[in-house]
Amino acid sequence: MKRSGIILLALLMALLPAFILPGSALEEGKVYTAGDYDYILDSSSNLPEAGVIITAYHGKEADLVIPESLDGHRVNVIGEKAFQGNTYIKSVKIPDSVVLIGPQGFSQCNNLKFLTLGGKVQVIGKYAFNRCNSLESVILPDSVTSVETGAFSYCKALQSVTIGRNNEHFYGSNPFVGDVSLKEIILPPNHPTLYLMNSMLFEKAEEGVTLVLGLSAVIKGELTIPEDPSCIGNDAFNSCGGLISVRISNSVVKIGTTSFANNPNLTSILIPPGVIYIGGGAFAGTGIMSAVIPEGVKSLEHGLFADCRNLKEVTLSEGLEEIREYVFSGCVSLTSLLIPMSVKYFGEGAFDQCPAKLIVYAGSPGEEYCINTMRIFERLFGSKVEF
Repeated sequence: MKRSGIILLALLMALLPAFILPGSALEEGKVYTAGDYDYILDSSSNLPEAGVIITAYHGKEADLVIPESLDGHRVNVIGEKAFQGNTYIKSVKIPDSVVLIGPQGFSQCNNLKFLTLGGKVQVIGKYAFNRCNSLESVILPDSVTSVETGAFSYCKALQSVTIGRNNEHFYGSNPFVGDVSLKEIILPPNHPTLYLMNSMLFEKAEEGVTLVLGLSAVIKGELTIPEDPSCIGNDAFNSCGGLISVRISNSVVKIGTTSFANNPNLTSILIPPGVIYIGGGAFAGTGIMSAVIPEGVKSLEHGLFADCRNLKEVTLSEGLEEIREYVFSGCVSLTSLLIPMSVKYFGEGAFDQCPAKLIVYAGSPGEEYCINTMRIFERLFGSKVEF
């Protein structure tokens, strides 16, 4: 009897790690399982009540209600990629306990149509709901203070977004890029930093006004950007397929990364002379036929005109110093380009799949670049060109 008791005790000791008592202490870094959920200790949380991070979900619920606790531990965070690619979920309710939805938390949940965010969510991470192609509307509660890059990007059915009072900044980036059906943004009255005008969302800050985005399903034809903004944010008009021409106001000094990219019907962009910075890929994949780069621009950033297959004429100003990687890659209609004497740097692949003959000044870095890369060029002596 005594021996059998010892054996039973040994078995219980061996099995004990498989059972988690409600509210018991967790080991940092160890993965636990409760039903269809995997979770770990939220050791980085500054919340007064310790909690856990959901790291994976293995269930097949169509109408999912995420619990506020697992094994007696408060659910604080939806972890990175925790629900990514789940095609069973059609609706999800996130509990009030959750304060953060991590990067790609629900990305590519293609059948997710209805989303209810808990009233204490503060941060929606990068690409959290990226490519949730059935999602039609989003209501951000007042608790949300940060919607990060691409949080709701390429949600092709998303039509309406309601923004809470405390979501004051998008930090120069459009979290709804590629949402081709987006036709409505609803703001609370007298929002402290955000306002709408002519189907565009603007953000006020100490350094000036940023144009955050244009409503993809509404912005069409000819667009004149008003005098308010000093900056056009990253991806502001990316994938606004109805755009044909853009006149940028004289107030603008900065044009963000990929701000007008992926608009094949966009044939004309007028850049004002006061612009001093144009971000990488700003005009990539558009149908523009010509461009004049203002004198204040010192660098053509990565992929600026990449795959602009109709681009035939570009004017570069003296004072330009850099033509970075893949700037004119795929510009198959560009036949010649005068390189200013001031250009000192040419990035890798700057003219990949671009037939342009470069016109360069004798003794300039441009001439050296052409010689080193065995590129066809014409040499310019003062006002005379040597063939």
